[in-house]
Amino acid sequence: WQQRTSLLPSLTLLPNQIGTILQSWSARTDILLKSRDALNIMELFCAKWNAGEYVEYRHEYLRDLGLAAEVSGESASVNEDARKRRERLFWLDDGRQVYCENHVKLPDGYRMHFYPDPDEKRIYVAYLGPHLTL
Repeated sequence: WQQRTSLLPSLTLLPNQIGTILQSWSARTDILLKSRDALNIMELFCAKWNAGEYVEYRHEYLRDLGLAAEVSGESASVNEDARKRRERLFWLDDGRQVYCENHVKLPDGYRMHFYPDPDEKRIYVAYLGPHLTL
């Protein structure tokens, strides 16, 4: 956690959500390792995005770069339910509230929710934990 900005310069891990979780991790180690792998792929994607190799974010690009876990957006049933949608809203450090429907599916029902910012060409990782309400 302490080295996140040097190891993952193109990602922002929200400190109140991700920092708290990572610094007191008590779930299975394989979930943490898969999370690390996903973060490394996201970092690689952002570097290529900023270099102009990609013009937008797409889930397929993460898979093409070697992401072994499934990545997707939310289902219509989640998107259309105000309560479920609210669970996936997160505040960024700059005061913006964003909908983090994109997520990496990790072992044991864990999810990593994130927001790819098209203007900054940066990924904000907002949540890592058990599956949110379906």
